[in-house]
Amino acid sequence: MRRMSERIQRQNADLRKLIMDSGPSDSTFQSRLLRELQLVDDELKSDMYSKKTPTVMNNIRPSTPTSATSKRHSLRDLPRDSPTASDSQVVALKQQVQVLELQMAASERVRHHLETSIREMTADLENSDGSKQFLQQYRARLAKENKRLAELLEEEAQARRSAELAQIDGIQAVWSKFQKTIDNERQSYAQLEESRKALVLQQRNMQSDIELQRKQLQDASHEKQSLESAKAELEARLDIARSEISGLKRQINNREREDDLASSAASAIQSDLRAATEAFKAKEKSYQERLENTEIARVKAARAEASVRQTLSEIEKIQANTVAKLKSNEETLRSAHQRIKELEKKLKDEGDESGDLVELNHRLAEELHDEKAQHQKDLEEHEFASDQTRKKYQAELAQLSEELQSQRDALSRLRERNRKIQSDYDELQLRLDDEVYSSGGWRKEKERLETKIADITRAYEASGAAQTEQQSQIVALHSQVRELRAVLDDVEADRALLQKARRALQTELDGIRIDSVDMQRMSTDHEYQRLVLETQDLKRSLDEEKDRATNAFDRMKKAEGFANECQIELGKVRVDNSELDRINANLENQIKELNVRIIDLETKAYTSSSRQATLSRKTDSRIEEITSQLTGRGHSHRLSKDSKFDNDRHRAKKLEEERKGYESQLQSLRHEMDKMHTQENLLQSAKRRAEREAADAKQKALTLESEVERLRNRLERPASSYGSPTSSPRK
Repeated sequence: MRRMSERIQRQNADLRKLIMDSGPSDSTFQSRLLRELQLVDDELKSDMYSKKTPTVMNNIRPSTPTSATSKRHSLRDLPRDSPTASDSQVVALKQQVQVLELQMAASERVRHHLETSIREMTADLENSDGSKQFLQQYRARLAKENKRLAELLEEEAQARRSAELAQIDGIQAVWSKFQKTIDNERQSYAQLEESRKALVLQQRNMQSDIELQRKQLQDASHEKQSLESAKAELEARLDIARSEISGLKRQINNREREDDLASSAASAIQSDLRAATEAFKAKEKSYQERLENTEIARVKAARAEASVRQTLSEIEKIQANTVAKLKSNEETLRSAHQRIKELEKKLKDEGDESGDLVELNHRLAEELHDEKAQHQKDLEEHEFASDQTRKKYQAELAQLSEELQSQRDALSRLRERNRKIQSDYDELQLRLDDEVYSSGGWRKEKERLETKIADITRAYEASGAAQTEQQSQIVALHSQVRELRAVLDDVEADRALLQKARRALQTELDGIRIDSVDMQRMSTDHEYQRLVLETQDLKRSLDEEKDRATNAFDRMKKAEGFANECQIELGKVRVDNSELDRINANLENQIKELNVRIIDLETKAYTSSSRQATLSRKTDSRIEEITSQLTGRGHSHRLSKDSKFDNDRHRAKKLEEERKGYESQLQSLRHEMDKMHTQENLLQSAKRRAEREAADAKQKALTLESEVERLRNRLERPASSYGSPTSSPRK
C-alpha cells in the first residue's frame, strides 16, 4: 500500500508540474485542475485511514460520485473556456489530454480500492461465523459493490469517449478552419484579380475617351484655321473689289475726258456714257452690299469661334475629371497591392502555426499510445485477479441464489404496492396541476396572443411601407423611361429633318455643279473663283452637318442603350422585391411555428409534476433563447431590408442624375441643331444671292460688250468720213 500511495503521489506531482509548465494556458483551468488533484489527495488519505476502520465502504462511496461529477463538469466546461484562435485550440487539446491522464489515475485508484475491498471482504469471510444475518449483510454489500463498480466503469468509458471525441473534433475544427481561411484568401485573390482587370478596362476606356477628346480638339482647331483662312480670303476679296472700283473710276474719268474732247462730234455718246456711269454706280452699290454681307459673315465666324472656345473649355474640364478618376484608380490599385502583401504575410504565419500543430499532435499521439499500453497491462492484471476471486465465490453464490430468489419475490410484492401508491399520488398531483393551470393559463395565453398579434401587425405595416416605397420607385423609373422615349422620338424627328436638309443641300450642290459648267462661259475669272469658293464652303458646311448628324445618331443610340439598362435594372428591382416578400413570408411562418411550439412546451411544463422544476427552467431558458434568436433574426432582416432600400434609393438617385445629364446633352444637341438650321438657311440665302449676282454680272458684261462695240463702231465711222477730203487736195 505504501508503494501504491507513493506511486500515486509521484503521478500527482508530475501532473502538477505538467500543469504549471504547460505554456500560456487558461488560469481558471489550471486552478480547477489543481483543486481536483487536491481533492484526489484528500480522498486517498481518507481511504487510507478508512482501511483501518470497519466502515470502509460507507466512507468511500460519497467520494467517488463527487469526483465523477466534478470530472463531468470539468469536461463540460472545457469547450466553454476554450478560445477561438488556433493557439487556444492547441491549449484546449493539451487540457483534454491532461484530463484524460487524471481520469486514468482515478481509474487506477478505483481499481486499487476495489482490490483492497475484495481482500478485506475475503478476510471478513474467513473470520465470519457463518450465521444467516452475516450472510445477508455480506450479500447486500456485494450487490452494492458490484453496482458501484459498474457505474464507475460506465463513467470511465463515457469520459474516455467524450475526451477522444473532443480531441478529434478539435483537430477537425482546426483543419476545417485552416481550409476555410485558405478558401477565403483564394476568393479574395480572385476578387482582386477581377477588380484589377476591371480597372485596366476602365483605364483603356478612359484613354480612348481622351483620344476622342483630343481628336475633337484637333477638329476644332482645324475649323478655327479654316474660319481664319475664310476670313483672310474675304478680306482679300474686299481688297480686290476696292482695287476694281478704283480702276473703274479711273477708266470712267479717262472716258469722260475723251468724251469731253469728242463732245462736239458725239453728243449721243455722252448719254451712253452717263448710262454706263449709272451702271457702274449700281455695281459699286452691289459691291458695298457684298462688303456688308462679308462683315456679317465675319461676325458669325467670331460667334462660331466663341462657341468652339466654350466647347474647348468643357472638354478641358472633362479631361481634368478623367485625370482625377485615373489618379483615384491608381490609389485603389496601390491599396489592393498592399492588401495582397498583408494577406501573403498572414498565410506564411498560418503555415508556421499549422506546422507547430502537427508536431504537437504527433507528440500527443505518442503519449496517448504509451498511456494506453500501461492501461492495458493494468487491465490484464485486474482481470486475472477478478477471475481468481470469481472461481472462489461461484460455489457460495450458488448456495445463496435460492435465498435471494425468496427475497426477490418479497421485493417484487413491495414494489407493486409502491407502484400503486405512486400512481395514486401522480393522479392527485395531475388534478392539482390541472386546477392551477386552468386558473392561470387562460390569462397568460391571452397575453401571449396579444403580443403575437402586435408583432404580426408591426411586420405587416413594415412590409406595406416597403411595398409602397418600391411601387413609388417603380413608377418613377417608368416615368423616366417614358421621358427618355420621348427624347428619343424628338432625336429621331431631328434626324429626319437633318436628312431632308442634307438631301436638299445635295440637290442644290448638284445644281451648282451643273451651273459651274456654264460658268466657264463667263467673261470674268474672278466671279468664277468666287463661286467655286462658295461651293467649297457649302460642301464643308454639308460635311459638318453630316458629322453633327452622325454624332446626334450616336447619342441617340447611347440614349436607347441607357433606356434598355434602366429597364433591366427595373427587372432586377422587381426580382429583389419578390425575393424579399418570399423571405418575409417564410420568416412569418417560422415565427408562427415557433409560437405554437412555445405554447405546447408551456402546456407540457404546466402539466408536469413539481419534481420537474429543473426541466421547466431549462425549457424557459430555451424559450428565451429562441425568442432572442427570433428577435435578432428579425432585426437583422430589417437591417438587410433597410440596406437594400438604401441601395435602391442610391441607384435611383444615380439614374436620376444620369437622366438629367442625358437631358442636358439632348438640349445641347437641340441647340446645335437649331444653330445648324440657321447656318443652313444663311448658306442657302448666300447661295441665292451669289446666283443672282452672277446673273447680274453676266447681263452687265453683255451690255458693256455691246456698248463697247457700238462706241468702237461710232468712233471708227467719223474718222473715215473726215479723212477722205483732206487727202484729195494734197494729191
